[in-house]
Amino acid sequence: QSNFVQTVEVLVLYEPPAELLTMLHLNSQRTWRIKAEGPDHFGLGPGLGDDPFAWYSASPNEKSYTGMYDDRYIFSEDGTYTHITNGTVFGFEEYFNNDIGASGEVANDLGEIDHYPLDDYSGNWTLSAPAGQETLNLTGISFIGMYVGGNHQYKIMSRTDNEMVLQTTEGDEAYDWHVRLIAVD
Repeated sequence: QSNFVQTVEVLVLYEPPAELLTMLHLNSQRTWRIKAEGPDHFGLGPGLGDDPFAWYSASPNEKSYTGMYDDRYIFSEDGTYTHITNGTVFGFEEYFNNDIGASGEVANDLGEIDHYPLDDYSGNWTLSAPAGQETLNLTGISFIGMYVGGNHQYKIMSRTDNEMVLQTTEGDEAYDWHVRLIAVD
């Protein structure tokens, strides 16, 4: 009697639905922003739960004192992602310091920097669907909404032609943050 062990590599290719690609970049490029004027536009909740804003949900324009609401997120058909920061962004000091570098800005009591100086930048985006969950993957330091470190993957919790709710896991994997985007064009 003999035992035979064979290692097999499996290649799994994901082909995103055409309507998801069209929604994201309109077959060219499309600009998105946080839907700050609406409820449930930024918040905290359990991963893949029924209510992604269960633990905290920002009221309309509640975070207007931060560098988050004037940001624009541009997805291009060629896989380029451009983040227009208008000079500053919002996020956790710990992750900024570890991933991008100390800015000298003072964090608030929650460890957040309201206006971290950051120039516009570009990276790349891809789509995947681990376990069937549509996911937007960004490269490098690229992020959407609040900078929370982590793997820069954003699960698409819901989407329509002009709006989507994204979820990303904080760098220490303790919390899932959510943001609602609306198309500008």
